[in-house]
Amino acid sequence: MRPGTVTSYIHPGGEIVVLVEVSCESESVTKSDGFQEFVHDIAMQIAASFPKFIRKEHVSRKVLDQERKRYRLEAAATGKPGPVVAKIVEGKVHKYYEEVCLLSTAFYQRPFHLDLSVDCFPSCRTWRGDSSSSIRTNQCWRE
Repeated sequence: MRPGTVTSYIHPGGEIVVLVEVSCESESVTKSDGFQEFVHDIAMQIAASFPKFIRKEHVSRKVLDQERKRYRLEAAATGKPGPVVAKIVEGKVHKYYEEVCLLSTAFYQRPFHLDLSVDCFPSCRTWRGDSSSSIRTNQCWRE
């Protein structure tokens, strides 16, 4: 079992509640203030973006097929040729991942402004604190 932490975030007013579990390779990293702040930022990211999945790989084939079918019908209704429709569908699938996968969403940084130049995945992968320990967001819950 990897060391890690579970952090909660309750948005002012109590209307949004988040729990997130994040692990890393080193127990000493999990105890650092920088790591705790980072995990809190991930919890706020979840509150702000309301992801349905953590990673693209977690989106089921059935859900992805349904989305592609919907996008294909929308794009075909424009009368564009097949290769253009295919590119539109793939672009919309990419956008879908950005909207529903935590590690693909644009990262909301303090004080809650949207930075479209930074997505959450590189932020999770590159935060190192005082260690080269890799970090993994395991699960999250938002209500």
